[in-house]
Formats: sequence, structure tokens, C-alpha cells
Amino acid sequence: MIAFYYPFTFSGTVFFLGSLLLLGRSYATRNPYGTLISIIILFALLFLAILARVQAVRFAKLQFQWDTSGSIYAGRTEISHRLITPKRGTFYFFRIHFALKGKLFAARNAPFLVYKEFSADGTEDIALPLIFPFSGTLKAKADLMVRDIAGLTRAKFKIEEERAIPIRPPMVDSRKFTSNSTGGFETKNRQKSSDEEKYYMREYIPGDRARDINWKASSRFEEIFTRISPVTQEKTKIVHVDFRHFRKDDTPTLEAVVQLDYLKRMLLSFLWRIKGDHPEYVFRLSTGRGIHELETEEDIKRFSMELSGIFYEPDPGRVQEPSGADELFIFTTPYDYQLPRLLSFYAGKKIHLFRTVLTGERGNGEDQVNITVLPTIETICIPGFWALRREREQGGKGHPGRVNGTIFNEKLGIKLV
Repeated sequence: MIAFYYPFTFSGTVFFLGSLLLLGRSYATRNPYGTLISIIILFALLFLAILARVQAVRFAKLQFQWDTSGSIYAGRTEISHRLITPKRGTFYFFRIHFALKGKLFAARNAPFLVYKEFSADGTEDIALPLIFPFSGTLKAKADLMVRDIAGLTRAKFKIEEERAIPIRPPMVDSRKFTSNSTGGFETKNRQKSSDEEKYYMREYIPGDRARDINWKASSRFEEIFTRISPVTQEKTKIVHVDFRHFRKDDTPTLEAVVQLDYLKRMLLSFLWRIKGDHPEYVFRLSTGRGIHELETEEDIKRFSMELSGIFYEPDPGRVQEPSGADELFIFTTPYDYQLPRLLSFYAGKKIHLFRTVLTGERGNGEDQVNITVLPTIETICIPGFWALRREREQGGKGHPGRVNGTIFNEKLGIKLV
């Protein structure tokens, strides 16, 4: 309650305490100029604080809405959130501030501290460009306040409830995710019924066989109708994908977070690229949380939201061979200690292995992707002390062994700034 009604910002507090100190010293030394200056500063701060509180009381009765319906993708600059205001202007020298604060969890115990302010005069909605370096789950709340343009006083009038917002992985260069093979995928038949097929006939289309024409119905309605089967069969290709987010040690490190985050981007890029090239394909995706059937583009969009909250976990050790599949796509990191056993289990099948490899902090190779960690002017996240931990596992140095298929290693480098 005290923090909510406290009238000064950090700068205003410094001015307030400095003016009190000046007033005390001027009074003790009988310095009239110092006393006058300190009193003027105190009255100016008090006047600004009163004006801010008057406006806060007025705005508290109005409707402000934090619109979080838009999707946020890590590293993307598109504006997807906004603060819908009642279009009431502030006094001169004052603005409405939207202060976002919270934590972005890029791993289970790896929070990034988040704080950023947006401001407007209240006559229009406030755009909220939120840029994050990594995907994950944002747990944050926002304070709405009135502040003077000098940033000395403030008056809060609303505190938003904490929200859990998924920060989705963005796409990377999808040209590398192609498959020229079509014979290795499992094929199944799906029954498909339409409203027309419920009546076992439809209007005649040139080219229909004469023996399929329903002459009785045609004579009754004076139109030509063709008999059709009530059930048609549609063949579908099943693409088996295994997303292996497994690691022995759950202690977060910067290296581990970077690799899993980029692996999520690779997976989504693969799904969208293959779906774009072959809309009829269906993905049977396996993660540590179960099997996901992704049939449509909407299914992929929904899965991208769930993927934001998938972190490292121990390998359950269960391997279930996908029936009818001769080709598999595996996405993993060097921390996947059970990968050699899995590949030996899949011996004889064609494997496409996509893997992240950490090469160092200052790699400048053309085939290396550099990940920026520390915040820039645009980003709003600061990693916690967990980022100072050194990696104990030998991630990035292991080799999966012999693979009957292809291996693609995505080389990653960490750039601090």
C-alpha cells in the first residue's frame, strides 16, 4: 500500500532528500538563499505530486485494457500487444506510463529479469513492442501510473494481475529443412465424409461415368445426378519427428539454454517448411510430454505455444518404435546422453539428425549462428546470476556415432553483447 501511494520516482526521491538536506544546512547556517531554493524545490515536488494524484484518481474510474491477444515471437520486432486507453488526455507536462516488470523463464530455473516502460499522453492507445532474446514463459504484471515529463513524481492508479504469456520461438532459415524422400513415410487411409456424400449423390460433372448416373432422381428433379460412395478414402503421409529435450543435470547454464532455445526454432522451421511444401503431410511429433498429432497449420500454431514452455528434463528411457515408418527426423542437443542407444535401436531405419553444437563465444564463421545474450537498446531482459554458472556436462563435444542417414550440426556461438 505504501509503495502504491508513494509519490516520487527514484530521481524525485533524490531531489526530495537533497532539498531536505539543503534546507537543514541552510537553516543551521542562516543561509537565506539556500533556504529559499530548498523550499521552492519542495513546493514544486509537492505541487507535481498533487497534480499527478488528481489525474490518477480520475483515470482509476476509467477502463484501461492490456491486450495480450497477439502472439509474441522471440527476437521479432512486430508490435503485437497494446494498451487500450479511454482516450482521455493528461495535463500538460504529464504522461501515462505502462511499466512492465516480471521474469521470462527460458528454462525451468533460468529467469531473465524484465522491466520496461511505455508512455503516451492518453489520447491514443499505447503500442507495446516487446522484444525478447529467447523463447519461454513470461510471468509479468504491469503498473499504470501518471508521471511528469521530468520523471520526478508518479501516481499509480492500477496494477494488472500477473499474466503468464508464452514467448514463441521464431523461425530460422528453413532452406536447410527439406526432404526429397517420399517413400519412407508411413501411409494411412483416412475416411472423409462431406455433406454431399450423406445423400449418396451429387450434381453431374462432365466426365462422370454413365453407369453412375442416378436416372430416377434425375428425372424427378429435372437435373442430372451422379451416384457416389458414402465414404471416400484419402491417403496421408505420416512424418515421424522426435524432439529430444533431455539432459541429466537440470541446473540451468547459459550454454544449455542457448542450445535448447535454438533447437526449438529449428523444429518449428522444419514443421512449417515441410507443411508448406506438402500440405497433405501429417506430423506425429514425440516430446518428453507425449505424442502430438499435427495435421493442420492451426495445430502447428497451437503447438508452438506449448513448445515455449518445454524445457530440459531427464530421458524417460522409453523407446517406442513407430510402426510402418522407415524414415525418422530427430532434433536434439549434445546433452542427449541416450542418443547412441536410441540410434542403435533404430538401426536399419533412415535417420535425419538435426543437432545443435556450441563452438565458442566469439566465432565469426559464415556457417555459425551467433546468439546475443546481454540486453541491447531494443531488448528488455537481463539474465540472472544463474548465467554465471559454468557448464559441467561436455555438451557440444560428444558425437552421436554412426547414423544411417544424414547429420546436420547447427553451429552456435554466444555473443555477450
